[in-house]
Amino acid sequence: MGMDMQRTEYYNYEEGGLECDYFEFDDSSEIRTVYEDVKIFLGEDYEEISIPRPNVGHPADIIHDFQQGFTAYFDWVVNKCYIGELNTTIIMPLNHFWELTLNIKKGEYLPQTNMIQEERVVTEPAIDPVLFGSYIHKLCQGKETFRLGHRIARGHIHQRATEKCHHIRHFANTFVIDTAICQPL
Repeated sequence: MGMDMQRTEYYNYEEGGLECDYFEFDDSSEIRTVYEDVKIFLGEDYEEISIPRPNVGHPADIIHDFQQGFTAYFDWVVNKCYIGELNTTIIMPLNHFWELTLNIKKGEYLPQTNMIQEERVVTEPAIDPVLFGSYIHKLCQGKETFRLGHRIARGHIHQRATEKCHHIRHFANTFVIDTAICQPL
């Protein structure tokens, strides 16, 4: 059992900074960079991503909890926490993302990629973040917290008069994910 614990400890945790160039989807065709610090906990089935200095979008802390099936975003600019279902269609499975980060660090894969958009809409206050698991509770405890629902992407048409959106961009697959968190005005 001691040997398994050592092996589990080794494979449970991988940490480091990732830098990813991506192509902006607007008319400028500009290349931008996302920098994030990543902690992957394979044994606990979750990852922590911190975006301390985004190029475009808000700095944020993100938890993808695969066991509970939720993602939490703490947006540093608005000082609020947002919790929604884990979008497994765009968030890479944890062990695959761990392998990808190792290949990036070895220089075997240099990310230069596209960006996809995801829209989430604030639906209601989340009164008790502990209901979403201990990792998300730790991130959101003591902060104003809201539930998020998915919205089918509407392309570039936004109802600016009826809602306010802010963006969090992070690398959690072979592409950058631009999550727009929208709130009714």
